[in-house]
Amino acid sequence: PQNAPQATPRAEPAAALAAENVAPAAAPAGGATPTWQGFVEFLAAKNGQAESKIPGLRQMTGELEEGGLLIRCPEFQAERVAAPECLRVLTRFAREYFGRDMAVRVDRRVSAPHRTPGELEAEALEHPGVRKVLDSFQAKLLNVQPRRPG
Repeated sequence: PQNAPQATPRAEPAAALAAENVAPAAAPAGGATPTWQGFVEFLAAKNGQAESKIPGLRQMTGELEEGGLLIRCPEFQAERVAAPECLRVLTRFAREYFGRDMAVRVDRRVSAPHRTPGELEAEALEHPGVRKVLDSFQAKLLNVQPRRPG
């Protein structure tokens, strides 16, 4: 019938990616869930494409969050990575690798693992320089604190 309402087709993520000339990536080997490390390797495999060369990507950390990818990097890298052109490229490759629409965000800090005072002390006592000082002066370790940034 001519007066019947027509359904508007809804673009699925794969269709949206195809519209950008980006096909979803094949699932990782063994049906594994795509990961940050896998994404970094995916970009390395695209080495022939100049725009996939993002310096220091292996030194950054990334995690999937609802609706996107969060990349953590030091301040000196953040300016380059957060530039609009670089974010556009990262977003395109993230969509291609993860096979879905996603936003890419950049956090200007790298999350360092938190260690307990006992872990810090054990690490200090294993260090050859600390051992040499303690042995040379018949000293003992009183306190260990993490380094302060800066």
